[in-house]
Amino acid sequence: MPFTMADMELLSAELPLEAADGKSLPEAIKDKYFNDEPLSGMILGQVNIISNMPVLKDSRSGAINLPPCLALNYCCIVGAGDQGEVEKMCKNVTELDLSENSLSKWQEVLSITGQIPQLCFLNLSSNPLSTAMPAHLAPVPLMAGITNLVLNNTKVPWSTVHVLLDGTPRLEQLHLSLNDYGAVHPADKSYPTVTLLQFNRNQITDWTDVTKLGQMFPNLECFFVSENDVRGLTESVGAHFPGLKSLCLSETGLASWEEIDALASFPALTEVRLKRVPLAEAYGEKERHQLMIARLTRRVTRLNGSRIGDTEREQAERAFIRHYMNREDKPKRYHELIETYGNLNPLANVDLRPKTHVKCLVRFEDTSQEVNISVKQTVGQFKQTLQDFVGLPPSQFRLWYCDQEMMRGCGATLLRYPGKLLYSLRIQDGDEFVIDRK
Repeated sequence: MPFTMADMELLSAELPLEAADGKSLPEAIKDKYFNDEPLSGMILGQVNIISNMPVLKDSRSGAINLPPCLALNYCCIVGAGDQGEVEKMCKNVTELDLSENSLSKWQEVLSITGQIPQLCFLNLSSNPLSTAMPAHLAPVPLMAGITNLVLNNTKVPWSTVHVLLDGTPRLEQLHLSLNDYGAVHPADKSYPTVTLLQFNRNQITDWTDVTKLGQMFPNLECFFVSENDVRGLTESVGAHFPGLKSLCLSETGLASWEEIDALASFPALTEVRLKRVPLAEAYGEKERHQLMIARLTRRVTRLNGSRIGDTEREQAERAFIRHYMNREDKPKRYHELIETYGNLNPLANVDLRPKTHVKCLVRFEDTSQEVNISVKQTVGQFKQTLQDFVGLPPSQFRLWYCDQEMMRGCGATLLRYPGKLLYSLRIQDGDEFVIDRK
């Protein structure tokens, strides 16, 4: 079970005082992987901590063999430590998670990354890095190999973001969520290598700011902008995202169906997430889902994580036509779908509740009779009701079920199990049961 924040605070309180102080990255590595007195066996509150940490040090050579993916979150890290020590320990590390630490100086971050030549993934989430990077540190060639950079909840200023982008020419994925950005400050250049941008839970309200992100990252394929109160999406936005395939707009301010129509302006869009948006609040789950499918262009094949099948799409589009057929405010999409399906008749009011009784013919030798059968009973109970008709106890006769549709190819089915419920046979009116002696 993973530690909670309360667990971490309790752990700091029960460890010696110096263990809760800020430490360097090498000290954190030693504490986690090479401490002669590991946490295993100590009591944390009412929990006995058991560690199965593998041995990472060669006892013969003394060489350090850290895993390529290094997770050092919640370790109170404040800096890089002595020059060269990180390089000695982390020369084979490719992924480094330093989230939830106390790094506040960019020179310490760059000192760490400059000593890990193979680093391609760096997570700095929830470190207090809101101070702009000093001018003398730019550019930052010490991060040139990074392809995935996570800066969530760091409050990193836009000026520093631009410096970091200039120093990461291979960057493919950028995470800038929870940074309280109320506006986007674009750079004077674009960054074509970035294909994924996480921009959730900021404070953007204007789609003009969103288009600035499209200009900065012209080759975006996946864009998350959920939990921003952006409103007023228009058809002019899509042109700024020519290669975008996946767009998450959940919990945004989309309040009109015309904004959903505007998604057709994104030329490559195939997947959309639209959960918990204001325009859908007035509809039930099924109706909301069908209306969204019908509004979206057929190029979109996934909605809210699920694939839209051909049958599901046709049903949604037909339901959309019937939803608007008697209304004056018919949208443009309605007329487009009429060209595909023509004018439809209203659906008949059909009771779709499952039947509890069916009328079937029961045959025994030369005798037959029509019986009204409850499908909620078991085979054994049904045989009990037939013993007067047969003149034999249930133990002395067998019961066969004859499905009208299946009889041509498969023949009758012997009902062997007295506990089987009749409704599981999907019995229809007009089916037959045949009885023979054992």
